[in-house]
Amino acid sequence: MRYYTLLILLITFSAFASAQLQITGTVLEKRSNLPLTSATVSLIQEGTNKKQFYATTDPDGKFSMLKIPQGSYTLKITFIGFKPLQKKLKSLPENGKLGSFYLQEESIELNEVVANGRATRATQKADTLSYNASAFKTMAGSSTEQLIAKMPGIIVDANGVQAQGEKIKKILVDGKPFFEGDPSLALKNLPADMVESIEVFDKMSEQAEFAGFDDGNSQKTINIRTRAQDKAKQFGRASAGYGTENRYQLNGSYNYFKGDRRISILGMSNNINQQNFSQEDIAGAMGGGGRRRSMRGGGGSDFMIGQLPGITNTTALGFNYSDQWGEKVKVTGSYFFNRSKNDEESYTKRSYFETNPYVRNYDEEYSGTNTNYNHRINLKLDYNINENNTIQFRPSLSFQDNSAKNRTLGITFRDGEKQNSSHIFNDNETNAYNLGGELLFRHRFKKKGRTASVSVSGNANKNDGTNYYTSLNEFFLTELPRIDTINRYKVNDRMNYRLSGGFTYSEPLSKNTILNLNYRANYSNNDSDRRTYKDSKEAKDLTALLDTALTNIFKSDYLTQQIGAGIRVVNKEGLSLYATLNFE
Repeated sequence: MRYYTLLILLITFSAFASAQLQITGTVLEKRSNLPLTSATVSLIQEGTNKKQFYATTDPDGKFSMLKIPQGSYTLKITFIGFKPLQKKLKSLPENGKLGSFYLQEESIELNEVVANGRATRATQKADTLSYNASAFKTMAGSSTEQLIAKMPGIIVDANGVQAQGEKIKKILVDGKPFFEGDPSLALKNLPADMVESIEVFDKMSEQAEFAGFDDGNSQKTINIRTRAQDKAKQFGRASAGYGTENRYQLNGSYNYFKGDRRISILGMSNNINQQNFSQEDIAGAMGGGGRRRSMRGGGGSDFMIGQLPGITNTTALGFNYSDQWGEKVKVTGSYFFNRSKNDEESYTKRSYFETNPYVRNYDEEYSGTNTNYNHRINLKLDYNINENNTIQFRPSLSFQDNSAKNRTLGITFRDGEKQNSSHIFNDNETNAYNLGGELLFRHRFKKKGRTASVSVSGNANKNDGTNYYTSLNEFFLTELPRIDTINRYKVNDRMNYRLSGGFTYSEPLSKNTILNLNYRANYSNNDSDRRTYKDSKEAKDLTALLDTALTNIFKSDYLTQQIGAGIRVVNKEGLSLYATLNFE
C-alpha cells in the first residue's frame, strides 16, 4: 500500500512540475511592424486567488515569464501612446509560446479636431536603439539629461546614466566626442529642444574600429543627434538663485557648434554643497592626521575626496574644444579649474550606561576648514598619415593645492566630574602635480584585422606635504592630576616617475578569432622622504628632534618586461572569450 501511495505522490508531483511553463511572446507596433521596447505585459489568473505575473519587453519586443502554472488567464499589454490590449486565455499552450501581439497607436478625438496617433517613441536598427526626442515632452529650458530620464530603459541617478542595464561610458554628439571622459557634461548642458534623437548602442574600442575586427571590448554609448538647423548655432543657458542665510547658486554655459568645430565653456559658483561638474574635479590633498574618514587617499595619484560634511563653497570653470584641422588631424582638448572650501562645525554628546555605578558622559566640539584648488588639462591629437597609418598623442597635466585645518575638544565626565579632556589641533598643507603622456603609432595591413602598433608613454607625479599636530591631554580623577602633551611636525615629500613602451601585433585566424602578440617594458622610480619631528615646526634644530620610529626614507626603482600571446573568440551574439599567456 505504501508503494502505491508513493507512486501516486510521484505522479502528482510530476504533473505539477510539468504544469510550470515558461511563457514567451513578442509585442509589435501594428503600423510599422517594429518591436516595442519596455511594454508592460501582465497575466492575471482567473478564479478566487487571481495570481498576477508581470514582464517587460526587451529591445526586440520579446517578453518571458518563468514558472507559470497551467490555467485560464487574462493577458494585458500596455504601452504609453498605444491602445491597451486585453485577451482571455482559457488555457496556456503546452510549449508556452503565445506568439506575437500588435498594439495600435492611440487616437484622441477632440470635438472637430482629431489627433491620430503620436510620434514613434523608439525604433531598433541592428544593434542600435533610437529614441525619437519629439515623442517625449519636457518643460521649456530642460536639459538633455531631463529628456532621456523620460525614455524607457534609461535610468538617470546620482551614480550616472544606465541604459539597458549597463552604465553609459561614452557620450557622443553627432558621432563626435563631447567633453572626453565625462559623460555627464553633455547631458547636463545640451538643451533638450535641440535634440532630434537619442541613439543607444555598443561602441567598439578604437583598436577594434581601426582593425575592423570586433574584439569584444565595447562600451555602452549614447549618441545625441541634434536637429539639422542647430548644427551651426550658438546656444547656452544660465541660472541664478539666492536664499536665506546668504545662500546662492550661479550656473552658466555657452556652446558654439559649427561643422566639426565644438567650443563649450561652463561656469558655476555656489555655497550649497553642489560640488562641480564631475567627480574627477573634486580633489583634495590628504596628509597626516586628518580626522574626517570621508576623505580617502593620501598619495600623489589618489587625490580624490567624496562628499564632505558641513558647508562647501565651490567655484569652477570648464572649457572644451574639438575640431578637425585639415583632412588629417583631429584635436580634442579640455581644461578644468575647481576651487572648493569646506567649513564644518559639529557638537557631539554621548552617554554611557554601564554595569558599574558610574555614569559617564562625553562631549565633543569639532571645527574644521578644508580649502582646495585643482587644475586639470587634457589633450588628444589624432593624425591620419594615410588610410593605413595613424599617430595618436595624448598628453595630460593636473596640479593641486590643499590646506586643511581642524580643531577637536573632547571632555569625559564621570558622575558629573571631569575625568579627562583632549584638545587636538591639525594643520595640513599639501601640493602636487601629475604630468603624463602617450604616443601611439598604428599600422593596418591589407588583410582585414591584421594590425601592428607601437606605443611609448610616461608619467611623473610629485606630492609635497607638511602636517603640524598637537594634542593636549589632561587627567583629573587621579591621585596627582597630570597633563600629557604631544607635538609632531611631519614632512612628506614623494616623487615618482614611470616610462613604458610596447609593441602589439594582431593576426585574424578566422572570421571570429584573432591572435594577439605583445611585448611591453616598464621602468619605475620612486623617491619617498617622510620625516616626523617631536616638536613644533618653529624649532631651530629639527635634526635633533627627529623621531626615527615614525620616519621612513627610501628610494626604489625597478624594470619589468613582459611578452605574451592571447586568442580572442567572438560569437554572433557578441559574447567573447579571451585567453592569454604572459611571461615576465
